[in-house]
Amino acid sequence: MQAFGIPEFGISLQTLADMEAPDIKGFTIPAKEESTGDWITRFTRSPLIPRTGAPEYGMVFLDEKNQAKQDVAKATSQFTLNKRAGEAQLPDEWVVWAASNRAKDRSGTTRELMHNVNREIHIEIEADVNSWCDWAFNAGIHPLFIAFAKFKPGLIFDAEIPREPQPWCTPRSFVKWFNLMNIYSNGQIDGMLSEDTLAVEMGEGMVGKSVATEALAFMKVAAFLPTIEKIVSEPDVAAKALPDDRKDVMFAATTMVIHHINEKNAEPIFQFITKLPREFQVATLANSAKKAGAVLASVPGWSDWIVDNHELIEASF
Repeated sequence: MQAFGIPEFGISLQTLADMEAPDIKGFTIPAKEESTGDWITRFTRSPLIPRTGAPEYGMVFLDEKNQAKQDVAKATSQFTLNKRAGEAQLPDEWVVWAASNRAKDRSGTTRELMHNVNREIHIEIEADVNSWCDWAFNAGIHPLFIAFAKFKPGLIFDAEIPREPQPWCTPRSFVKWFNLMNIYSNGQIDGMLSEDTLAVEMGEGMVGKSVATEALAFMKVAAFLPTIEKIVSEPDVAAKALPDDRKDVMFAATTMVIHHINEKNAEPIFQFITKLPREFQVATLANSAKKAGAVLASVPGWSDWIVDNHELIEASF
């Protein structure tokens, strides 16, 4: 893959929770010292070390680090400190990264060894709805699912872990629900989300009853939405038809146009967006620019809109 401007960048994903201590250093095998003939111990090549022919630059990613057994955590110490596994050395051009759940996530983590903590840089990753939406658009997630995430981000990104084992909503389970629905509907999700019994049960089983109920109720707003064809052919009429007092409809409509914008329809979609309430204009055009910035820059009226709304734009970032 290409990353960080490097043509070839290798990624080696290793799940420490599935590994044993010998997997880190390599297994010991007897061997003879060439110069003396004495019996010595050698190590097989660790899976953490890239194989011959691997890209010059890369990353070894140690997933579920704090779910690893204590003996695995100890064996990993030299690898994270000196990039060494047994007799093999990770190339200087390769880096070591790791990820783990936190203790409060109740996901089987063990207490991290303090000498390892002292050797590492710890970065807390926070869920961010805007970053997730950027990913979701590119991943082909249905606009109504994205719109609901923007409308009620707290239900998806800040949900409290239940005390008893039961389904609850996270970005992962929310996307899995979409994937199941997409397969079940053969890609035709519109119109069946809130009416199909199995759709409801799948939602409750993936994200919990309360979130599924709210999400499916939100997705009924599809009945209020103009089609993308209507927006492109009559943007002013389509914008006026939206109910001003329904923020859920506005979120769904703006997410839909971001999903569909391209060089052929950018001008009427821009005209449609500029007829919406100003707070929705800024958020929608900011996200549209991420997807089709060069196209929007050539649309008549774009520069004037930037000048007229610069204070609101600055306040939004």
